[in-house]
Amino acid sequence: MPNDDFQIDDVTAQPTSISVYGMLGTFSLPGSPLKIVYASTFVSPKRADGHKMLLKQLQPMRERIESSDLTDLQSLLQRDLNDTRVAQELIPYLQGNSEIGFFPAILAVLLPKGYLHASATPPDYPKPAPNADGFTSYGDCWSYKKYTISNEESPLGLLKLNPDRSEIIVLDGQHRATAFRYVSKEFIPKDIYQTFYENVPQGEVPAADLPITLIWFESDAPIAPALISRRLFVDVNNNAKPVSESRTILLNDRTVTAVGTQELYSDCAKRGFSANRFSLLQGAFDLDDDISKAKFCRFALTAPPLIESCLRWAMFGSTTYDNLDRWRVERLRLQQALFRFEQMFPDLREHIDVQSDDDGSKDVLLKNADAVRLFRSAFSQVYLPVLRTFFDDWEVMKTHYSAAERTKVWATEEEGATYQEVWQKVFCGGEGLYYSIANASDGKRTKNYRRVIDQIEEKLSTHRHLEFKATSDITTKQVDSFYVTVRTKALQVGFVMAVDYIAKVFTEGQRIVAAERLVERLNTHSLPEWLVILGELRHQVVAGSGTDPKMWPTFRNLFLRVFDGDNGEIYSGLNIEESPEWKALSSQAEILAKNVIETDEQMPETKAIKKHCKALIENCTEVITRAGLVSEWFTPQLLLPKLEQRFREQCEYELSWCLGVLLCYR
Repeated sequence: MPNDDFQIDDVTAQPTSISVYGMLGTFSLPGSPLKIVYASTFVSPKRADGHKMLLKQLQPMRERIESSDLTDLQSLLQRDLNDTRVAQELIPYLQGNSEIGFFPAILAVLLPKGYLHASATPPDYPKPAPNADGFTSYGDCWSYKKYTISNEESPLGLLKLNPDRSEIIVLDGQHRATAFRYVSKEFIPKDIYQTFYENVPQGEVPAADLPITLIWFESDAPIAPALISRRLFVDVNNNAKPVSESRTILLNDRTVTAVGTQELYSDCAKRGFSANRFSLLQGAFDLDDDISKAKFCRFALTAPPLIESCLRWAMFGSTTYDNLDRWRVERLRLQQALFRFEQMFPDLREHIDVQSDDDGSKDVLLKNADAVRLFRSAFSQVYLPVLRTFFDDWEVMKTHYSAAERTKVWATEEEGATYQEVWQKVFCGGEGLYYSIANASDGKRTKNYRRVIDQIEEKLSTHRHLEFKATSDITTKQVDSFYVTVRTKALQVGFVMAVDYIAKVFTEGQRIVAAERLVERLNTHSLPEWLVILGELRHQVVAGSGTDPKMWPTFRNLFLRVFDGDNGEIYSGLNIEESPEWKALSSQAEILAKNVIETDEQMPETKAIKKHCKALIENCTEVITRAGLVSEWFTPQLLLPKLEQRFREQCEYELSWCLGVLLCYR
């Protein structure tokens, strides 16, 4: 029994509540209207009280609600859990792979029940109200009371949760929590999740207490718990082990390009995982690795880092690269000019801060929650329709959706239960299972799921190929490669650059109208023609250098050439040397000249030069014709003199270079 110097008020727990002991405190920053209240406590599998009951509440989002029931991007993001890491790293650690071990505290936020369901109207966030029994209550969701020691209030206290009226969302440590629940026998993997744990014994329940910090919010101003939680998630994770590039972008509510990216994905979230239109299925929002290392799901058409790159150009791109004689970017610099942003969002200049980093680069940040709200609204009206037009209306994209819908029908209606499970959980689950299973340790279940995943992706390729196969010489591999090109930073930023050019020259700065007019012209070309434009012609234009991000201007110019058609508004005989046709001829002439000099080691005769150039023109004309881009000004009479001069100059350059090498060796 406590003596007179240590008094703990008697508390009787209600049957529907979870009561846990802990240390209570607050955390707030100078000038911030928000106060965070927290309770540092623990969960334990060995106890028979609230601390064990609390352990049961540390369920990941996927155990609380199905992805099909969510149409809110932020709730979907919380479903991401890498079971491979849990099974292969964290569980073995807890089972004694290390003589000494410890898990740092889990960080979780308390929310009133209802915030997870996007279809429902979120409840009002509860405000603190002192009760006669000494507790401070937050509606009927949770309450706390601090104990008194020597008649003075201490940080030691009791936290009571009503699990029927509140929910716990783990902000940091859901992998640790899942591993701890597994060894505590509170998590029994089912269905597809057994894949990761089939060779992982649960073993003995540990005699361990897992520390956890539960937080909630107080403020005189309206509280937006989802916004606050996302910011805490990014701050906490980036101050520890950085999260993936995609996740950082989708949870970053400060940088304008990230918020713009979120608006596109929020729009996708309203469509769920629809196969027959641009939705989360095609957005790779659950990509768990940086884009330079990632193996994309074949259904994906873009990813958050690609969209953010598009928006960086659209809002902050320099005029340096506006000229049509630009075909590549020599160095990838961060776009940081403000004039495009101010042109698009003239009323938002006072709501942003320009932050300079140590390397001299700049980031444009939204000042506060009101600025975020204003920017989201403005972006949805000013620029989101440009991205929608690209992904919704271009026939190349619509062909992909048609194939995806046919694949969905095949997987969910014509095949067995495993195919249905893989479709729902892997491709439409939003948990990153596609990438987790690819990295999971080999086992019977793992191999079976990989086989089914591969078969579904192959079926998609087959259906896409059928859409393209207007001639017998188009292969499935070519079509797959074509969509890899579509899903590149170079092409997607190139589209945005083309929109900006058309808006400046033809539509009085109206980018939405420019995008609509551009896509309308793009759709006049058939799928086989696009295969030539983005395949053979592109390789001739950039001399086979692929889809390096530095090729943004190349794709811009290809889109503009298709937009121009036979109108001659952009390209004509007057500026033929700026056209993709001439760039293709010039690039091929450079390659051929180098080969000729390396073989003959002397300048070819005029007759031979003319013969070489005629062959180049014939070859290029054949490619241009199959691309549907032949114009009256693209004629041998106009091209031959220019190309002969270009070929001769390149031969002279190659000869002088070879001579210089020989002199160096003498």
